[in-house]
Amino acid sequence: MKLTEKVREYYEKRALKHPNVWEALGWVHAELAEVYECLFSMSGGWVRNNPEKHPLKTKEDLAEELGDAIMMLIVAGIESGVDPIEA
Repeated sequence: MKLTEKVREYYEKRALKHPNVWEALGWVHAELAEVYECLFSMSGGWVRNNPEKHPLKTKEDLAEELGDAIMMLIVAGIESGVDPIEA
């Protein structure tokens, strides 16, 4: 099964709201912010406000956030009627 089809199936299985292309791209930015948060955490030395609410991030966390960003780019393509993976 193609990755794009897996994303469609995931949305259907979880009954997720389908964003329009602009909303999906907004979510891409939100997910990229989480990628940066992982990178900052993993590089160390940064002092956070309320550090007890911000556990150190791992490579697994980074992989998950990168995957979320990729998925939202695919969703933006789905909502635009294109397949960025095939392109």
